[in-house]
Amino acid sequence: MTEINNSDKNQNVITEPVKLIFKNINALYKAYMPYLQNAGLFIAHPSKFTLGDKVPLHVVLPGVAEEQQVYEIEGTVAWITPTAAHGRWITGIGVEFSAKDNGRKLREKINSLLLENSESGAPTSTM
Repeated sequence: MTEINNSDKNQNVITEPVKLIFKNINALYKAYMPYLQNAGLFIAHPSKFTLGDKVPLHVVLPGVAEEQQVYEIEGTVAWITPTAAHGRWITGIGVEFSAKDNGRKLREKINSLLLENSESGAPTSTM
């Protein structure tokens, strides 16, 4: 479980990485947020975050066990779907990848995986 400390009333400090393990391309497609400047992932999460909170991520992409790659990156909360959202929307946050090496590598790998297995037009968790 992710531990969140609120050491400053305007910013949450995440002490452990949020672990995201994608078992298939469909789940990755639904969570991916390519429209953010550095891309990102939607995380269904009930905790209260504010825009700009830093969130360490541990991301495992789908693939054969021997080929699975793990990405450790720091992201920033760039999207919030509140608990009271109307419709089919899931409560959670959108975390934009860092522009640094691992964030860039993760974005490129996800783009490659989704291009190979395109489900363009299917609904996602954010749009």
